Formats: sequence, C-alpha cells, structure tokens
Amino acid sequence: MKKSFVFIFLFLITGILNAQQDPTQAFQDAVRIYNDAAQQLQRANLRSQKKQIINNSLSLSTEQAKAFWSIYDKYEVEFTKINDSRLAIISDYLNHYKNLSSEKAAELINRMMEVQRQRHELKRNYVRELGKIMPSKQALRLLLLESQMDLQVDAQIAMQIPLAD
Repeated sequence: MKKSFVFIFLFLITGILNAQQDPTQAFQDAVRIYNDAAQQLQRANLRSQKKQIINNSLSLSTEQAKAFWSIYDKYEVEFTKINDSRLAIISDYLNHYKNLSSEKAAELINRMMEVQRQRHELKRNYVRELGKIMPSKQALRLLLLESQMDLQVDAQIAMQIPLAD
C-alpha cells in the first residue's frame, strides 16, 4: 500500500511539473487522480470489512469454509466488475448532468438497467452455488446480510449524486 501512495505522489508531482502551460488543468488532473486512488483504496477497505463481517456471522465447518470462500471470491470479482460499470455510469452522469440531453439520459437509463439486471443475476447464481454447500437457512441469512451491506453502500453513493438541475 505504501508503494501505491509513493507512486501516486510521484505521478501527481510529475503531472503538475509537466503541465506548466495550464496549471489549472494540471491541478484538476492531479485532484482527479488522487480521488480515483482514494476511491480504490476505500473500495478495497470495504471489501475487507465485508469479508470480516461475513466470516464473523457464519459458523462454517472447515470443509464448508473452503468451499464457501472459493465461491465468495469468484462472486466478489464479478460483483466488483459490475460495480465498476455502475460507477462508470454514475461518473458519466456527473460529467453530463448539467447539460444532459434526452439521448444521453436514455443511454444512461439503459446502461443502469443492464447493470441492475447483471447484479440480480449474479446474486441468483451465487445463492444457487451456496445452496450446494450450506443449508438454505444459512444461505438466506448470508444473502440478507450481504443485501444490508450493499444497501448501506448504495445509500452512501446515492447521497453523493446530484439530482437537481
């Protein structure tokens, strides 16, 4: 993690020094890079906390744990990809919301609906896989726990999205 901070710091300094023609743009680029890096670190921290909460909430045998974490890790990789798409849509919206055309709004709606469909389908498949290694009551408890955590993150993201013109 220290290497990431050093790399980001050097990249920011290099960008600022190389962009002497337009220091305002260089500063904005540096802020964007910093914010992107901070967001990635925050997401990694949330995933780690989520894993700890799940681990503490489940009473898995050694065999179940081995099978579960294998399924969970695959699920998280796919879930992260879907969330990356979702964040790209939100970013696209934020870049256009002041002058949002009807065409762009329709495009964003379609992309958001597709992300929601993918998210739902991924969870459906995840629960099916969990059903192979744990009782359905335990799988349901896990699904509800993950849904609560996802809703909390979704609410935090939603509060950051401007909706007024």
